[in-house]
Amino acid sequence: MATHTAIVDDRDPLIQYSGSWVPGGAPVEFDSTTMTTVDAGSTATFSFIGTSVTVYATVASKTLEIQPIWSFVVDGTVTGTYTPNNIPPDGVHHQVLWTSSASPLQNGSHTLVITQSQAASGSNKVIFMDYITYTTTSASVESYFIDDRDPQIKYTPAWRQFGSDGDFEHTSQATSSVGDFLTFTFEGKSITFYGGVTSETANASITIDDGPPKFWLPPVGATINNLIFDSGDLSPGNHTLVVTAENDQPVWADYFLVTPNSPGSVNTSSPSSPGSTPASIQKHKSTPIGVIVGPIIGVLALAALAAAAFFFFWRRRRREHELPDRPAPTMSTAHVLDPGHAFGYSGYNAPATAVPPPLLHGYSSHSQVGPLPTPNSHSDSSSTLAAAGVSYSDPSSSHHNPTLPSTGYPSTSHPTHGTPPSSAPNAASSGDYVPPLTPQRRSHKLLREVERSHQLRVPSPSVSGSASISGSTELPPHYTE
Repeated sequence: MATHTAIVDDRDPLIQYSGSWVPGGAPVEFDSTTMTTVDAGSTATFSFIGTSVTVYATVASKTLEIQPIWSFVVDGTVTGTYTPNNIPPDGVHHQVLWTSSASPLQNGSHTLVITQSQAASGSNKVIFMDYITYTTTSASVESYFIDDRDPQIKYTPAWRQFGSDGDFEHTSQATSSVGDFLTFTFEGKSITFYGGVTSETANASITIDDGPPKFWLPPVGATINNLIFDSGDLSPGNHTLVVTAENDQPVWADYFLVTPNSPGSVNTSSPSSPGSTPASIQKHKSTPIGVIVGPIIGVLALAALAAAAFFFFWRRRRREHELPDRPAPTMSTAHVLDPGHAFGYSGYNAPATAVPPPLLHGYSSHSQVGPLPTPNSHSDSSSTLAAAGVSYSDPSSSHHNPTLPSTGYPSTSHPTHGTPPSSAPNAASSGDYVPPLTPQRRSHKLLREVERSHQLRVPSPSVSGSASISGSTELPPHYTE
């Protein structure tokens, strides 16, 4: 498994303090915090899993009769001590008090106990514990620490190495050439980038996984240990950070903090190539599925359209077979409509009480005839027509009503005055010809057939105070088409 350097701040609850400790801090220090004590016997205990451990602190420059002494005990064994010596006048930051690297530890659980075994004279505060780092293979840590000199960071092309008291590990990198950039590929779910500031007009762009750039401008008054970039939450996996100088003002790189992936969240045995992200990996994996599913959906859509078209035309042809053209009626199928019923054509429905208009030349009526009561018998028919001012005379030819043929079309019933009879009066039995009381549709072809077959002769009407028929006039048969 990969080995990383984890970092723990002095305020981390993993560090247990005993005795009299006083908090402090300054911007140059990690998380801007420290812890110090003036009492001998005060301790700080830290348990960890790893192979080495290092303690960092800020040390003040004081000329004292008695300097403080700190001792370091690992797993019950004293492994080292620290006493300030030759400290610069302004003190020193990020100073290594002690490290176990001289005596490597077995990979496993360990306990470090830090004790101020001797206090400074005059209760002076001299040593200010800042943070602890340790090497580990565990992902159950808050942050990994990556210094600017770590070989994982690639600088292109003209970055220069520097070092100062305020830099972590007392090292840093900088460039003032437009277009210079650094690249850092890491595995984790977030990253922060820290550096110093020597120009308030410096400008840098930062990208994650070839995403849109974020531009950084230094805050007013910033000098050292500044947060330049915070990625926020990222998907667990491998990511690539690129920092590019955008002008000729120095951009500084000091260290990076990476939040590791939760154990088991990703397969660390197959890291992706630089610049790849879990999102892009998923995109590449899903592309073949889209290629396969797309045509299938298209074929199904075409099949559905074809089925719909087939059903539409099948239903149309079926309707045409169910509704054949109605054959033209012949003399054997001609019929007389009852006065109270009319067969509708194209939505036309004639009122039952209307007197039929003249159908042939020579037939006229100058009388205004109102609604006729429905005849109930043969004699009622004659008396009703006579009362209406209309009289008909018919030669001795007989005329019978044919049976109403079945056409497949519904008959439309219309309201009438009185109760409609079961059939129209038979004119041949009374000697008076009674035409149907509903309009009839003309058919010149059928009219000629009537002329040839029956040659009905009806007297032509003469104009008088009431309508009458005299002369010889041919009438159409009593049917509708």
